[in-house]
Amino acid sequence: MRKISLAQKKINIITAVGVLALCTLWGFLYLPSKNAVGELKSELSGIQEQIRQIEGKAAGGGGTGRGIMGLEERYQWVNSKFPEKEEKALRMLSDLAKEAKIEILSIKSQPKVDFLDENSQKVQIEGRVCQKFIVTIEMKALYGDLVEYVNILKESLPAGITVERMSIRKDVSGMRQLSIILGLNLYLLS
Repeated sequence: MRKISLAQKKINIITAVGVLALCTLWGFLYLPSKNAVGELKSELSGIQEQIRQIEGKAAGGGGTGRGIMGLEERYQWVNSKFPEKEEKALRMLSDLAKEAKIEILSIKSQPKVDFLDENSQKVQIEGRVCQKFIVTIEMKALYGDLVEYVNILKESLPAGITVERMSIRKDVSGMRQLSIILGLNLYLLS
């Protein structure tokens, strides 16, 4: 076995320190910067697409005013699907249940939390942070009314609600009604 001289040891140590410094810079500076640039590029392309749509509507004879009106309609649509306040969302759930002839026994909600994507980043829509909160509804209803309620939820709040769990039991009173526990995730923009 050959011995390594002192000069070769110094060269090996300096090379290892250099490689370690490059890896550290790459991991802590380059990758996060690259990800941030990618996010900015995607945001820029989305904004450019909106500008193209507005310009297309303006060139189509509608003028800039029509393009702006279309953008405002889209913004109002997003607001209608994602209520800002928890109370408004809970009231909507209750009102829709009454419309479907469902007897609400209780509505319990947990505090809202930020909705995160698969990279654990906050989800933003139209520049506003998306938040979710879990709601558990205890109710009594006929099967047909329950189906109608779920359909009304899908039509009225298709982007703002997900059904996470549902428990259905025959009511102990012997009636045709069912005892139902419905677990929902409601999404809000703030």
